[in-house]
Amino acid sequence: MTAGGDLTPRRYAAWMERFDALCDLPSEERAVELAALRASDPAAADGLERLLAHDTGPTLGPGSGVAPLALALAHDEPSPGTGDPAAPGGPTLVGHTLEGGLHVEALIAVGGYGEVYRARAPEGLVAVKLLRATALGAREERRFLREFHTVSQLDHPGCLRVLAQGTHEGRRFLVMRYAPGGDLRRLVGAPPAVLLPLLVQLCDALAHVHARGIFHRDLKPANVLLDDSAPPRPLLADFGIAKNSGPGLSVLSSGGRMLGTIDFVAPEQALGQPCDARADLFALGCMIFQLWSGRLPYEGSTFERLVGRIDHDAPRLRAVVPAVPAGLDELVARLLERDPARRPDSAAVAGAALAALAE
Repeated sequence: MTAGGDLTPRRYAAWMERFDALCDLPSEERAVELAALRASDPAAADGLERLLAHDTGPTLGPGSGVAPLALALAHDEPSPGTGDPAAPGGPTLVGHTLEGGLHVEALIAVGGYGEVYRARAPEGLVAVKLLRATALGAREERRFLREFHTVSQLDHPGCLRVLAQGTHEGRRFLVMRYAPGGDLRRLVGAPPAVLLPLLVQLCDALAHVHARGIFHRDLKPANVLLDDSAPPRPLLADFGIAKNSGPGLSVLSSGGRMLGTIDFVAPEQALGQPCDARADLFALGCMIFQLWSGRLPYEGSTFERLVGRIDHDAPRLRAVVPAVPAGLDELVARLLERDPARRPDSAAVAGAALAALAE
């Protein structure tokens, strides 16, 4: 581990175990432990000192929950075209026939807790999201069923339809509409004439979700699939950590793990604080920033990317891409406000601003 480098999930887990132990020590004993660590691993000692300072410092406040910050490193992120698709779940199911007459044709994505396949159903092509065998536990089972029930409530052309659920050799799977156009990552740098109408449609889908009291909590380009129309239309997908609204809604799992993906989490998510639909709007701002500039608002090591959004305002999009219209620059700045109260009131408001720019 290095203070300026990135962390793997395994190295981070070891780091956080040591961090938790240090938090329980009196300051004098903590100093002794850090001095001993510095003799063998100076970079690790430096990184832990920085995290300890933030956990008790005035910016975040005592007990603010910085310890869960980078637990999102362990959060699954599907990666199309992986070089070792069988690794997470053993042999692939290509060539198998699942219940309901689903003939599996190809593996199209692998995530931390499952795989996504293209399959042929009697009515045509579908996508099958299969929970990996080693992930089958009470928490994963609840997450799987939550995704099915959440998406089943949604009736909007911009939300990926979930058609059915089932099991195969003890493994749960969802049957979803097949989206042949890949995901939003492939449109980074596309012309505004393509991006603006697509983002308007995405905001409309997000407004539909929010109106039903559901917050996505993991909005990112990889979770916005595309159909094969020209220009492509967005399909909001992967509601595995979505949650219905309610008092005190937290972004932490029952195990104290932060839910979301590092580069798109809102500051309140990074702090483990209750959040609402405005956290999705922050993620939308990150997505627009990346689509236009080819980079994310916050860069650097994992620690810097996470703490940066808590301590510092995001750079203006126009500072990175001078040709960006002033209206878009202003909208992105509002979406990326660290204070949720300063963000647009809703996805519908953001969509209206994008629609005005598209015209």
